[in-house]
Amino acid sequence: GARRLVDIESLPSNVEVETIGRTQVEISPYDPCNIQFTSGTTGQPKAPLLSHRSFVNNSLQ
Repeated sequence: GARRLVDIESLPSNVEVETIGRTQVEISPYDPCNIQFTSGTTGQPKAPLLSHRSFVNNSLQ
């Protein structure tokens, strides 16, 4: 489904944390988080989609 994107760099510097929190939607660990574009080992371009869970697990390794 569609998701709301909030560019935090475009917000005023004095914006309250609560204001940002109200713009958020609930996300599941299995929701898409990141697309990694790669040429792949076969030379065919690929774009695997990582979930939030995978992204966090990769960052902890």
